[in-house]
Amino acid sequence: MTKATEKTGKIEILKDGPYLVSGNLPLNTETIGTNAAGESVRWQKGPAIECGDQYTLCRCGHSANKPFCDGTHSGVGFDGTETASRISYRSQAVTFDGPRLSLLDAEELCAFARF
Repeated sequence: MTKATEKTGKIEILKDGPYLVSGNLPLNTETIGTNAAGESVRWQKGPAIECGDQYTLCRCGHSANKPFCDGTHSGVGFDGTETASRISYRSQAVTFDGPRLSLLDAEELCAFARF
């Protein structure tokens, strides 16, 4: 009997710095795929991004090598303190009526995929 190999990885948030990803976790791009009418219908997996067994991902938004960290956070005084709202999703969400269904959405939390 063979045991399936399971990938295990770890993502650590470094204080006022990047995400430290370890455990050989793969990284790739994704874009919103559309149909002939231009409507968003699915996530499309893009090409894999070369990365090693361990890498750092930018959280400050200033890296010249995104999605990877280049250390710029130190020079710009990045404050990684959590600032996310604690208001419930339901309290933030607005209903958008469509032709066949209604969408409950909190736009600040959304990737605007609309599917």
